[in-house]
Amino acid sequence: MLLAGVWLFAQAQPVTVYRCVDDEGLVSLQDQPCPSGQRQERRELERPLEPARPPPTSLVPPVPPPAEPGPAPAPAPPPEPQAALSPPPLWECQTWDGKTYDSETGETIPRCVPLAVLGWDMRGLPPEQAAACQWVRDTCRRLDDAAACARWRFLRAEAERDLRFAFSDTRAQAEAEFARRVDIVARYCR
Repeated sequence: MLLAGVWLFAQAQPVTVYRCVDDEGLVSLQDQPCPSGQRQERRELERPLEPARPPPTSLVPPVPPPAEPGPAPAPAPPPEPQAALSPPPLWECQTWDGKTYDSETGETIPRCVPLAVLGWDMRGLPPEQAAACQWVRDTCRRLDDAAACARWRFLRAEAERDLRFAFSDTRAQAEAEFARRVDIVARYCR
């Protein structure tokens, strides 16, 4: 119980972030003051709590409601045809090591994963062989409209958090992305 209290206390502590810009315009974020000669912007932030990501839809099978005995209900009249707008397409992609991410295009970029990372024993090989890799591609599947709307709602909350912690040079981009996601949810996911 004491450990849980210490963990919660540690999560609630503010975090100081220093944004440093050097003479060439390169930006770095760090938890220590900037070296002398660099422009510094200091922020006190609350440690953000990550919103709960919805579970991958491929792992959550639908559960049918239990059947109740009794007379069959009268058939419902057919619904009025409405032009339902589908949300913008969204794909759930999975990396070779099981991590999931969202994609608006469903396209993946092949990348070379070192064989040592894939579990091969590369000890004792010449450096050119020890650096060998295997080309891998992520797998993506398009989400249906209901799952896409659930994910767009999550992405809207994520963009709101990003906007809250944006620095001055990224604020306009964060505002635009938040507005785009708010519009998608409002227009397609009622």
